[in-house]
Amino acid sequence: MTLNPVTTIVLVSPRGNTEDIFSRIQVPYEVEYHHVAIDYPPTSSPLDLTIYCAFLTLLRQFKVDQQKVYISMKRTVSINDEILKPPTTRQAANRYLTKLSNREHIVTTAIAVRYLGQVTMLVVESKVKMKRLSQKIIEHYVETGEPFEHDIGYNVQGLGANLSQSIEGDFDNVAGLPINHLQEHLVNNNILIAKEGEIVDVY
Repeated sequence: MTLNPVTTIVLVSPRGNTEDIFSRIQVPYEVEYHHVAIDYPPTSSPLDLTIYCAFLTLLRQFKVDQQKVYISMKRTVSINDEILKPPTTRQAANRYLTKLSNREHIVTTAIAVRYLGQVTMLVVESKVKMKRLSQKIIEHYVETGEPFEHDIGYNVQGLGANLSQSIEGDFDNVAGLPINHLQEHLVNNNILIAKEGEIVDVY
């Protein structure tokens, strides 16, 4: 896998397992953290919000190297189009996981790619069914700290793997980054050149 003709890819403010998953395509990349002020729409669907946030994060960058590709990502968790806010306190995490318990939710990911002044967008959704979680299980999981380290409130590649019953769609999307879809997007936009056999397998 080679970059064409850019020198490197910049992951803008990645969260959770994003870097680990991205490293599978074995291309040079950097990480930059930016605090971008975003005025959230008063009402929006999970799809609209993820696209809006990912797009604005790149659009409001002040210093951009034309030889680099910038990638920003936003994920949301929703139940029946209600967006659930990621927990930041133990009480909030307890309520959050209680709401997910024994229910299906949607993980929506929007990825914005900025290159040569243009921004392209990729959106992936996965459906997750959670097990019935007892209060004891929830409390023990909250104590691990994982709900606060990931932008969807749990880590399906960590201890949180024991919370989910099934995943319909892209597993990597739930883990942190839908790398197979992103890789295809970069190849289709002539940012990556992939030789035969280099494409990451699709789940």
